[in-house]
Amino acid sequence: MPVGLFVSGAVRRRRAGRLLPGLAGVAALAVLTAGCGGGDAKDAKDVKPSGSAAAPAGAQGAVAQITKAEVKALLDAQTQALKAGDEAAFLAAYEGADAAVLAERRRTFANLRLVPFDSVEFTAPTAPEVKAAEGSGPAELEVPVVFMHRITGIDAVPVGEGYRYRIVRTAPGGPLRIAHAEGGGGSVGYPAPWDQGEMAVVARPHVLLLAAKADQAKAEGWADTAETAAAAGVATWRGPAGTASRFLVYGTAERIGYAKMFGGEKGTRNASTDCRLATAAGAATPCSLAVAGSPRLTVDFSGKPAATAEALVGPLTDALLSPLCKETCKGRASWVLEGYSLVQDWGLGNDDGMVRGTVQELFKQREFTGKLPSLDRSGSSVLSLDADGYAAALAMHRLTEKFGAEKAHTVAAGAFGTPDDAAFAALFRSTTGTDLAAFEKDWAAWVRAKA
Repeated sequence: MPVGLFVSGAVRRRRAGRLLPGLAGVAALAVLTAGCGGGDAKDAKDVKPSGSAAAPAGAQGAVAQITKAEVKALLDAQTQALKAGDEAAFLAAYEGADAAVLAERRRTFANLRLVPFDSVEFTAPTAPEVKAAEGSGPAELEVPVVFMHRITGIDAVPVGEGYRYRIVRTAPGGPLRIAHAEGGGGSVGYPAPWDQGEMAVVARPHVLLLAAKADQAKAEGWADTAETAAAAGVATWRGPAGTASRFLVYGTAERIGYAKMFGGEKGTRNASTDCRLATAAGAATPCSLAVAGSPRLTVDFSGKPAATAEALVGPLTDALLSPLCKETCKGRASWVLEGYSLVQDWGLGNDDGMVRGTVQELFKQREFTGKLPSLDRSGSSVLSLDADGYAAALAMHRLTEKFGAEKAHTVAAGAFGTPDDAAFAALFRSTTGTDLAAFEKDWAAWVRAKA
């Protein structure tokens, strides 16, 4: 059950980073928690007990200590309080913390309660056993904490976001408290929208839009713009089930908020849309059809709605296809996947003028070989305006024109699971009834005829 928390020519823009005209498993958790200090914070095993005051009265030789089991119990209580919507129980663990910490945690709790989650969990799988030195004062532990979550209808797998907590016990037998909590940095998907100020949530059939509370009135229109693009993308797909049908969007109208969301580095790019992959090990990489994860879209809605909707097509197409990738998806036939995304992004469709414009751009590169392109875009979602990009788009367009959308999209979906050329060739033949080599010759002749 969901928990109610949280050119007129063919090719003038780039996918993902384009210039515009106007999760899974304990091992992944360990990777996240080991890195959620952003590379600068100390590992939990290096944190020493602090405090030099005399030990409080108690049993002779007793010292304050913190155990793994106690840390787990503390975080389990946080999880249950969030699920139950019990703010008092959630904040009880922060008793004695600074007022600013309490205010921030209260706000984050309220924001999370606005998001529909299938599952949530606070966990610290790398927490060590720590105790204060004999005769010393408080036991203290700084530890990476992961907020594992899965948004209803959006996340194919659980997603992690990294924090660092300072956990203390002031005296033997005393309560365990969280003295401080901070974000783990961009490499582990921090910040998310719920880590900022007060948040608003606007739901549409294909979009869950998060925005600052101050932008709530504008957010209704933003959600409509995103919904138009998302609904069109979902309707265009004619392949097998398993693609995304709903998308998480963070909307803003200012560049600072746009640049930092979901661990992004978008401040230096004049782009109005960005897609980041969230995984159990954080969300730092751009969306790529070669990496598994749950996409998060960030959109600068300060431009005209029509231009923003157009800019959303490429990122939304990547987000649409991403659930088909279950682990790593560096299929030898990635031209099909990239080609599908580019056809949607560039609006080739049945526009022969756009197709001829793309052919002209391809021949300007002086690299057309008549061979289907071999693409490896793993680790990056930016497909440059190069010969391979043009060729991939034209190949997918021809595939659709010749065999129909259903068969072409079935080939695209199957490409995620083909480990080598032979497997893809077999998939192509079984789906279309034509040998891949024969299609390659047909496509090359078709391209030359359009030049």
